[in-house]
Amino acid sequence: MVSTFRTTLCTLLVLPSLGCPGGVGQIPPTWELTSFESSHTRAEDGDEVTLTWAYSTDEPLLSQRLCFLYLYYDGLGEECYDLEPEQREQGFVYGDAVTVYLMGTSDRGQAQGTLKVRDLVDAYLRVLWKPVDAGYPYLGDDPQVEFSHFAAIYDDDGDAKIDALTPLYGEGNYDFFRARTWDLYETAASTFNATTGPYFPLQHPLHPHLGYANLVVNGGAIVITGGEPHEFKPEQGEEATAQLGSQLYFDSVFLQLSYLWGEVTGILTPTDIEVGNMTQGLVLGHTSTNQSGSLGSAHAAQIMQVGSENWVSGSLSFGVASHTIAPYVDPPSMPEFRTVQVRVEAAEWQMPITLDQDVGAVPHLTLLPAPPAPGGGR
Repeated sequence: MVSTFRTTLCTLLVLPSLGCPGGVGQIPPTWELTSFESSHTRAEDGDEVTLTWAYSTDEPLLSQRLCFLYLYYDGLGEECYDLEPEQREQGFVYGDAVTVYLMGTSDRGQAQGTLKVRDLVDAYLRVLWKPVDAGYPYLGDDPQVEFSHFAAIYDDDGDAKIDALTPLYGEGNYDFFRARTWDLYETAASTFNATTGPYFPLQHPLHPHLGYANLVVNGGAIVITGGEPHEFKPEQGEEATAQLGSQLYFDSVFLQLSYLWGEVTGILTPTDIEVGNMTQGLVLGHTSTNQSGSLGSAHAAQIMQVGSENWVSGSLSFGVASHTIAPYVDPPSMPEFRTVQVRVEAAEWQMPITLDQDVGAVPHLTLLPAPPAPGGGR
């Protein structure tokens, strides 16, 4: 209590009689994270990745915590570890694309940082998008997203469901992958009620007699709100950016492009564009609200042979996903319905096609022992 009281007075008054640094009129230096870096921005399974970081001053920390955020099919998961307050380096064994989150706590508050390590692969899914109504859905601060997890999933046996995901969601679940927002009303917690399941999406949700899509190109990412970008050059991989700040927020978002693939003709017919925030429970679709216009201008997708595998690649220069919602008001009153939109300004993708029975799970991370702290102690 005395230490906290003195820190507060030093910050506000800068009095030498209290043992504050400097003299009257000199403001103590800001305490914050000045760097958070990784040895790799791209890694392969089993690679040892080293994280390093630094603060603006050497004052003692009360605690440090390191978390690994990863994606499930229906949202975010995390593994967190308490670190020694003096620790400034930590290694881990790479197993899957991960967002790493560091939080240090001192008498003066919290300092937070986050960075990403992705798979070293030739496949990709990238998007440039913008919500027309800010926050519906939350898509992070950066409009350009490179998805850490992605797959092109094909309905190999024609039963309209992703067989490998049926045990995850349970028999009798007829909801669509990745999710659909059925309830239009926003809750007091700024979330919506969405359902998710193992079935391929309908070609047109308002016309179920048309049947289901049989190929989806789906990408998931963890996006960040808050903080300031800090660029760094790792030992392996391209230049990357960490986000540093005092209050960071994380959301699980996805982009899904649905197709009807004529395996004999080789023609891919686009059926829907969906954008969603799994944390928020808000999913927007192109066809779900009878969105006028095409499924993206210059929307091109094709199947190509890479070795013994079928790959799908493509791009689009513009597409729109929308949904009608009733934003929450306090105190509750007559809801005001409105249609919110996300503009997919550009997207490009290239990845192997995975048969629906072969869709895998998220690998696990293994933490390495902490290195010795400065001075030989832990």
